[in-house]
Amino acid sequence: MCSPSVLAPAGEVALRVVAGSPSTAGLFRMDQLVAAIARRSLWLTDAYFVGVTPYVQALRAAARDGVDVRLLVPNTTDLPLVRSFSRAGYRPLLDAGVRIFEWNGSLPGYAFAAKLGFTALTLGAGFLGGEVTPLFFIGAALGNALASLLGLPLALGAGVGLAAVFATCANTPLALSLMAVELLGANVLPHVAIVASVAYVLVGHRGIYPAQRLVRHKSGAELDAALALRDVRPPAARPAQGGGGGGVPPS
Repeated sequence: MCSPSVLAPAGEVALRVVAGSPSTAGLFRMDQLVAAIARRSLWLTDAYFVGVTPYVQALRAAARDGVDVRLLVPNTTDLPLVRSFSRAGYRPLLDAGVRIFEWNGSLPGYAFAAKLGFTALTLGAGFLGGEVTPLFFIGAALGNALASLLGLPLALGAGVGLAAVFATCANTPLALSLMAVELLGANVLPHVAIVASVAYVLVGHRGIYPAQRLVRHKSGAELDAALALRDVRPPAARPAQGGGGGGVPPS
């Protein structure tokens, strides 16, 4: 990143970028700290807001101290369970004077490509990035865009896309099909199972967890020995073998 002295001043608002790490609570603690030191205004936006008690208490305390606290959240989400938790936490915030806005705008059709590009850029530049949230967003946004083109229900397209993309990247079509049923209901099961299974087969031996161990190819052929996903070779690079156990590195 550039030194602050290299960047030319622009505007009158001070900006600080805080990098987060998956599976840590650093940003959550930062939010609480910012709420405690805010004096005039505190405007927040959160795509997956969940009103956990310490967070709600910090926002309520700031609002009661006269801080202009505003929260912008989406009206719809690819995770219905999160929306239920979000709205369950509105009342104590509203009672303290926090202003809550639900954004009801449409999602641009290129949102999935933009998220994919920015995530790849972030990781390629050496920064850390999560696995679950970016893939969920990319899948839901892609499903939303395809559903619009095909005349399908947007919620169904987003749900199937969310589950299918993560199922493909994690090589877990069954688990994500069941998760989609849990989140969206049993009527999504035939669609998500078909899409996730087809995508799982087409992607080949790739995934976000290179330590996954395989005992057979996706074609059904058994390997001579268990093999980590990172060690599976593409067909063109496999040496000729006479046992049908292609993909196993020669001993």
